[in-house]
Amino acid sequence: MLPIPKKIAQGFVELLFPVCCAGCGREGAILCPACAAFLISVPPQCFVCKKISPVRTDAAAGTPCRACKRHTAIRRFFSPYQYESPVAQKIIHGLKYDRIRMLAPEMARLIEEYLARFRVVFPPDARLVPVPLHPRRERRRGFNQSLLLAEELSIRTKIPAASLLARTKNTNPQVSLSFDARKKNVADAFAAAPEVATRCYILVDDVSTTGATIEEASRTLRRAGARTIWAITFAH
Repeated sequence: MLPIPKKIAQGFVELLFPVCCAGCGREGAILCPACAAFLISVPPQCFVCKKISPVRTDAAAGTPCRACKRHTAIRRFFSPYQYESPVAQKIIHGLKYDRIRMLAPEMARLIEEYLARFRVVFPPDARLVPVPLHPRRERRRGFNQSLLLAEELSIRTKIPAASLLARTKNTNPQVSLSFDARKKNVADAFAAAPEVATRCYILVDDVSTTGATIEEASRTLRRAGARTIWAITFAH
């Protein structure tokens, strides 16, 4: 039997499983123009207090405030959308829980546009590091959404992605926990690979609410020898 050309095969797939908007469910695009219009990005903010950063004109976008700097290992933080946005929530839930993997390239595209808007220049030695899931949770889900996002960002930014962290504790879901409980939940939850070097690592995750998970991951990388840590999420 002759092989079916790729374009024809893709046409059959789209006919049987039409692409629908993650926001409203309308057929035709993974994010329709109407829903995309509701995605209003916010300027880079301090990772700790969430105030717009920089307040000082001599500081780079996404840097922590002077008062907050001693409370975090994150040195630059970029997150285009607020998690309270209904469309942003649907996109994240669609990828994470509905397993719509084609959302990862769209999220990466939106992040790339955001970084370009604020003229973010990455260090030449930067590496993208996805925040890992515990192996049990990843087996249940079938994939790690942060790894998918990091791989798509790597394609767009040309920054290599490397899975240099492992989740050593099967922690409870963070969504229902208080701020203090979230910090305790992820304490000592990660281990760094021996390959961690004196370079810039950019943590990648789908969402950061209290920041406890990313903070713990960043401190793990710092203890392993990282020079500086940045973080990128789709929403916060």
